[in-house]
Amino acid sequence: MKATFTLFILLFAGLVNAADVDINYKKFVLDNGLTLVVHEDHKAPIVAVNVWYHVGSKNEKDGKTGFAHLFEHLMFNGSENYNDDWFKPFDRVGATGMNGTTNFDRTNYFEVVPTNALDFALWMESDRMGHLLGVINQERLDEQRGVVQNEKRQGENQPYGKVFITAFKNIFPKGHPYSWSVIGYMEDLEAASLVDVHEWFNQYYGAANAVLVIAGDVDAEDVKARVEHYFGAIPAGPPLTRQDTWIPDLVGTHRQVMQDRVPQARVYKIWMMPEVGNIEADHLDLVAGILSEGKSSRLYKRLVHDDRIASDVTAFAFPLEIAGLFGVVATAMPDQDLAAVEAAIDEEVARFLDNGPTRDELSRITTTRKAAFVRGAERIGGFGGKSDILATNEIYLDNPGAYRDTLRVWDTVRADQLTAAANKWIARGQYVLEVQPYKERSVAASTVDRSKLPDVGDPPQVSFDKFERAELSNGLKVILAKRSAIPVVNMSLMVDAGFASDQFGLAGTAALAMNMLDEGTRSRTAIEISDELASLGATLGAGSDLDVSTVSMSALKDKLAGSLDLFADVILNPIFPQDDFVRLRDLQLAGIQQEKVQPIGMAIRVFPKLLYGEGHAYSLPMSGSGTEASVKSLDTDALKRFHTNWFKPNNATLVVVGDITLDTLLPQLEKRFAGWKAGATPQKNIGEVAHRPVSTVYLVDRPDSEQSIIFAGHIAPPKSVDNDIAIEAMNEVLGGSFAARMNMNLREDKHWSYGARSLILDARGQRPFVIYAPVQTDKTAQSMTEILNEARHIRGERPPTANEVARAKDKNTLTLAGRWETASSVASSLAEIVRFDLPENYWDEYPDMVRSLSDEQILDAAVDVVRPDNMVWVVVGDRAKIEAEIKDLDLGEIVLMDADGNVLN
Repeated sequence: MKATFTLFILLFAGLVNAADVDINYKKFVLDNGLTLVVHEDHKAPIVAVNVWYHVGSKNEKDGKTGFAHLFEHLMFNGSENYNDDWFKPFDRVGATGMNGTTNFDRTNYFEVVPTNALDFALWMESDRMGHLLGVINQERLDEQRGVVQNEKRQGENQPYGKVFITAFKNIFPKGHPYSWSVIGYMEDLEAASLVDVHEWFNQYYGAANAVLVIAGDVDAEDVKARVEHYFGAIPAGPPLTRQDTWIPDLVGTHRQVMQDRVPQARVYKIWMMPEVGNIEADHLDLVAGILSEGKSSRLYKRLVHDDRIASDVTAFAFPLEIAGLFGVVATAMPDQDLAAVEAAIDEEVARFLDNGPTRDELSRITTTRKAAFVRGAERIGGFGGKSDILATNEIYLDNPGAYRDTLRVWDTVRADQLTAAANKWIARGQYVLEVQPYKERSVAASTVDRSKLPDVGDPPQVSFDKFERAELSNGLKVILAKRSAIPVVNMSLMVDAGFASDQFGLAGTAALAMNMLDEGTRSRTAIEISDELASLGATLGAGSDLDVSTVSMSALKDKLAGSLDLFADVILNPIFPQDDFVRLRDLQLAGIQQEKVQPIGMAIRVFPKLLYGEGHAYSLPMSGSGTEASVKSLDTDALKRFHTNWFKPNNATLVVVGDITLDTLLPQLEKRFAGWKAGATPQKNIGEVAHRPVSTVYLVDRPDSEQSIIFAGHIAPPKSVDNDIAIEAMNEVLGGSFAARMNMNLREDKHWSYGARSLILDARGQRPFVIYAPVQTDKTAQSMTEILNEARHIRGERPPTANEVARAKDKNTLTLAGRWETASSVASSLAEIVRFDLPENYWDEYPDMVRSLSDEQILDAAVDVVRPDNMVWVVVGDRAKIEAEIKDLDLGEIVLMDADGNVLN
């Protein structure tokens, strides 16, 4: 003790370097790979025995976490030749400091015994290294699993107890060995089997993956002989794979806020840092000390002493084997704003990054580190003792004496080195976790009657917006609904073209032409159009559906004139630039390729032709994208022809909803569109087609498909038919919503599908009636049977019930209160009047027409529309797995098709 005290005095006086404090050792490697490190210290008749296994939670796999820590517990429960609690015999020989720990990278066990008990300790340690599995049975596994789970609960139940589980999971990417906690996930511990545990031990607890450090009143050669005697026959273990350095990049600030039952808010700010053994890790450890150790440290003095906004603050450097973390943790004073605490931290850290440490700060922290090392070196065992130091450096750096490198850093480090390391690592991205106190709430006594659903009373009266009609001198029809809720005017030019117009050209023309409409005009480039829209605060869009091509603009009222100039220019003067044409054509081709590999995309490409036949305006792919061949054949002249042929004022209607009157609007429209000349347009073939005489199944092969996509359908009457409202209600019962029959059957009852629907797609001519269901592959044929049954049952075998009819009526009427909240939704309903030539008062009468439907009208609609024996079936799936069972259904001929609709057989 006297010598040690003298050493402290000399050290603090600066007369010796920390590097002069040496821990002598001898290192041996046994034939079986066990590494033995011996340190002789004869000041007391005791021996420290320290066994480290180079295995920690880092060696686990996602989904099988917690094994390393679980084994730490199992190895205290006895071995094959001493099958009892580990601590009992050690208590009888005078052992002290017995413990074991697990971290991300290693597991260790240690004790200090009198010199006469060294053989006893070696026998015990070697027995659990080489003779353990025989006593790890299901009962013992279950016992220690429960202990570990309770340890996990206990830790997470502590204030701030879930912080580092959350932090590590969000700092490190999925799959990184540090992204899960050392103790593991509860579900992984629960799932751990006896086979899993035995495999884990055999993999990692061999002699060659262990380091044994003996320190104390011993002779090195004598210890070597004893260790060979007790450990020499233990197998080395299998070859191992180790993860190299993996330091993720944090970008920006990733912030999370956690609530916890704590009295004070706390902030955790964490940056990445290098791994153990990297000299910058030593530098950052000193930075952490300068920032927070001692009352004069920067963070403590600022936050705790001077500003008094925090009750504590700590900075830490936590290097691990393959990465490290540098952090600052501060607890705000009660009721103190945590943002102010974090701001003060940021200011102090920034000041350090700018100016680095002072000479006094550097001297003070290196002296503190040296003193701590010297004090630790007095002990042979325990945390920070000499056996611990030697084992740490051997495990992490393959050199028991590597601690000397850190000692040299403390003796020679310069201020600029700390500044450089801090700027390299702390100035990068950060993870911030705020822990905010959870406010306890009081709960009132409930007086709610939950025995039945509340009566909602009478629904509000809903009326559709009043609108006016007008016509410009060139024949352009105008519809205006005035809305003054906000100073915005929304305009939609509806041109009677749509995808159906492609029958006069190449498939995909309408889609590409409308996509290119804002790519440049005779007086504006695409960039100028974009910039002008931004300066006007306006938005512009163009696109097509089956019947109509639309150009839309939303303009601020006070900038309407400039917005109308741009709107008219885009409509009247597009030039379809060649460079942009090539770019957008290639994007459309890429979209087609995507459709052809996506199950739903494949189905919607082939279905229309099968319903309508060649030559019909609706026979092209539903997406409007065309075919690869047709799009490759397109050129800018084709797009210009589309615009010339279809963009005529007498072939269009402008729907306007917004804060403007017709008297104000019409002169502005005349000014800009008067020169737009009327003319003849082609007549689209949307004539009636007959139902298929019999059903046919078209099979599109998609090898290894996890699901089959089933489309079943036929043509249905146009939207404008007299009984359309009854058809709409009928479909609501069959498959139009989540609670409809199709979905309840295939999803909720059978669990074969994520969702099944029936729908009647809007069209001016005969509409596609489609039943759609993605189903698991092995239930394809059974699902087709259920679809067919539902289609047959609604026609009379199981007609819509009173409850189903009431639900459909409620859904189609009570939702109107919110349907017309916005100007765009009003414009959409006006567009339906235009597109389908509906009566002027259609939306005013709609609620009463729905409410007045009879059960018989809905059943008649089912009989009229649903044709289970005239179905076109398109099934996209793995032919090898589904064809035979589909054939057994005998639904009709099975025809093989490719994704372009070409028949293959």
